[in-house]
Amino acid sequence: RSGNRVMNGLIPSTIGLCTALQTLLLQQNSFFGSIPTEVGMLSNLLSLDMKSNQIGGSIPSTLGNCTSLSNLFLDLNSISGTLPSEIGLLTSLSKLGLGYNQIKGSIPSTVGSMEKLEIFDAYFNLLTGSIPPSIGNCTSLTGVYLGGGNELEGIIPSEIGNLQRLEHLILDHNKLSGSIPSQLGNCQNLIQFDARFNRRIKGTIPWQLENLSNLKKLYLAATQLTGTMPDEICSRPENRSLFPSVNCDVRCDCCKECFGMTSDCECRKV
Repeated sequence: RSGNRVMNGLIPSTIGLCTALQTLLLQQNSFFGSIPTEVGMLSNLLSLDMKSNQIGGSIPSTLGNCTSLSNLFLDLNSISGTLPSEIGLLTSLSKLGLGYNQIKGSIPSTVGSMEKLEIFDAYFNLLTGSIPPSIGNCTSLTGVYLGGGNELEGIIPSEIGNLQRLEHLILDHNKLSGSIPSQLGNCQNLIQFDARFNRRIKGTIPWQLENLSNLKKLYLAATQLTGTMPDEICSRPENRSLFPSVNCDVRCDCCKECFGMTSDCECRKV
């Protein structure tokens, strides 16, 4: 964008000749077509922002050559294809924004190599497969956004408990199953946990969530959870602003919203 003027057209393949380039900001324009593979020639690139365009095609595997990259924003486009395993070569990456695209396939296990990653946002895509346990290696993560229109399956890996800096874990509207791992209680900086509308999640809410003294938003409605909300979550004074939502079969004194598999219901008290 140049002033108030919106740029459009294809991103030229000759961009790869600018090998000294460190910052490429093309956000909020009307670029279309695909990301040229020649972007992978920009080995000195630190920040690449292409969000809010009309870019399609897939993410080129050559992007893995940009090993100095710290920020990568491709949100709000029409990008399809799969997330290449070469993404794991970006070991300096701090922020990865892929939200609101049409990316499909599984999350590659190579994401576990990105130990400096702080934000992993792939909200509202078409992702399938499971959440790789290797995500537990990304110990710098503060935000994981994998909800929305994705179709992730399998369990929430217990390795999530390694992410002690994690503040936001957003997994809503997927096809996750199994129980909520007790290791989530190790994420003591967690502010928001959203697993609602995962209709195959079952079991009880682990008492270890009582350790999450910073928790402000807890969304667990439209699951198969049963039992009782752990006492400390409702009774702790600093949690008076907590807005918990649960499945109809969970007894909860402080829940504001209860929703079953098909409709809302009246919250059950302990």
